[in-house]
This record gives sequence, C-alpha cells and structure tokens, in this order.
Amino acid sequence: MTQYSGHAAWVNSRMLENMEIDKNTPDPKGGQIVRDEAGEPTGILRDTAMGTSEYGKFIKQILSPSLHKKLFNKALTLYKEAGITSVQDNTWEPFSVRLLKKYRDSQELSTRFTCLPMGNSPLYYAFSWFASFDKNDYWVRKGLVKYFADGAFSTRTAWLSEEYADEPGNFGSPRYTTQEFETIVMEAAKEKQQITFHAIGDRAVTEVLNAVERAQAVYPWTKTL
Repeated sequence: MTQYSGHAAWVNSRMLENMEIDKNTPDPKGGQIVRDEAGEPTGILRDTAMGTSEYGKFIKQILSPSLHKKLFNKALTLYKEAGITSVQDNTWEPFSVRLLKKYRDSQELSTRFTCLPMGNSPLYYAFSWFASFDKNDYWVRKGLVKYFADGAFSTRTAWLSEEYADEPGNFGSPRYTTQEFETIVMEAAKEKQQITFHAIGDRAVTEVLNAVERAQAVYPWTKTL
C-alpha cells in the first residue's frame, strides 16, 4: 500500500525479502526504513526506501497502454467536473507526454498540461530526448526541472532543523548535501535553466534558498518582473 502523499509504502515480509531489506540494511540517502525496538524492519518504507516496490508498480502502469489511458481518462474527467482548465504535472517520463500529445492531436485533451521532468532521474534524459516540445504548443508544455529536497511531514521525512517531537533523533530525510544543493542550483543558473524544488521542512527550504543566494552572487539576474 502507498501512503496518500506518495512518500511512504507499507509492504509485507515477502516484499522486504525480495527487496533484500533486513535488520542490517542501512537507510538509503533520502529515505528511511522504519524499524521496531529490536531493529527489525516493520515494513514501512519512507521516500527513497520504497525503491523497487513503488517503481515497479509505476512502470507497470505506464507500460500498460490500456491502464495508462484509463488513469488519464479518470483524471481528465475529474478536472472537467471541477472546472480545472490547466494543471502542472510531475511528469517524470516520456510515455505520459506522448500519450498527452495523442489526446491533443485527437482533440480529446480538455485540460492544458505543463509537464515537469525530474532533474535527478535517469528518465530525465529519456524525457528530454523522446518528449519533444513545441514552444507554440499551449496544450502540452515542458515546465521547470524539478528536484526533491526532502520528503513530507506526514511521513516524518520533511527535513527539519530540530528533531520531530514524536520521533526523537529523526530530523527528516534530505536528498542532497549542502554542496550538492549548491552544485545543482549553480549549474542551472549558469545554463539559465529554470528549476524548482520540492522543499517542505524548514531546513530543506533554508538549504535551497542559501544555494540560490550563492548562485545569484556568481550569476546575477539582471531581468526584473
């Protein structure tokens, strides 16, 4: 099962075995393997610790044309009913973009999509290669490149400057170090590429803003709104 935020999963002992997660498995960068008092995994996996359990399900959905289309139809119907005409989508792979374009070409697309590729994913290169965009296309557009700085409050993975009151010793799960944040933002500023961060906890927000400030000093922005 997946938590509603998408930042945690509950798996059974067979899945833990398949994922080769046991008492001695360290927490991955940007994630947490929740353990009991004896140090044994409980089956709750947070953020990057979800690994193949969620990725496999995700790939199965996007590689199944009928299921993929069914999910899109459901989303488009909900948008229509709510009167939503434009959305921003965390589209991390090219398959969804290609499907959106098919909807657009057949005039079935009732909502405009701005698609955000994930910057630190191997799929970003496939996204850039296969999911080509027309600058004059207002139905399916490429948005900012997205990075995850941390997780979510509900799963106790948002990166805080102080430990969680109900989980002593847990400050959340940062995806990057201070130097890595700076490198990401500095390279984007150098290339004049727009990026965006999922930054929930106060420490994550601080790290991102500090990186932006340092990049701005090296590559000052001359344009104003």
